[in-house]
Amino acid sequence: MSSLLQPEVVVAKINRYFNIMIDIIFRYNGTINKFWGDAIMALWGLMSSEEDHTPQMSSVEASLDMHNALFDFNYALIEEGQKPIQMGIGLNTGRFLAGNVGSEQQMEYTVIGDNVNLASRIESLAARGQIYISESTFERVKERIYAIKMNPTHVKGKEEAIQVYSVRGLRDREFSEKDYDR
Repeated sequence: MSSLLQPEVVVAKINRYFNIMIDIIFRYNGTINKFWGDAIMALWGLMSSEEDHTPQMSSVEASLDMHNALFDFNYALIEEGQKPIQMGIGLNTGRFLAGNVGSEQQMEYTVIGDNVNLASRIESLAARGQIYISESTFERVKERIYAIKMNPTHVKGKEEAIQVYSVRGLRDREFSEKDYDR
């Protein structure tokens, strides 16, 4: 996008996109950690216990809403004669260090740790329209979502292949055989 459009047009388009996505993240009690390029790093459950699975579910629900909102946003872009934006999402659950990093001249609040890096690696695996979650996230939400177990894959920084799941939707009601009778 940056190589094809004037910088002002790129910034305007990304800001429109960010406004929509940030509203969704906040609606699901997420916290914005940082932006880089057209990416958003968000966090859920900064102060929750390991037994509380609400943040993981909130992050999955936010991700699904973000993809739905992106569909509508892209439709509007196409109507305006613009190219659509593509987005993949990666989620991981685990401990990390949060705090100020930098120097006396400039500090930035951020999160650091292997689990943060793994979330980034999972996001890089997710192509447009995909939401990939780690095994640790899946274990906390598996009763409330539909997901496909993907083939284990190797990512930078991990000797062993990791297991990821592709989220397909929410289980909002119980199904019975009669639901499928035609």
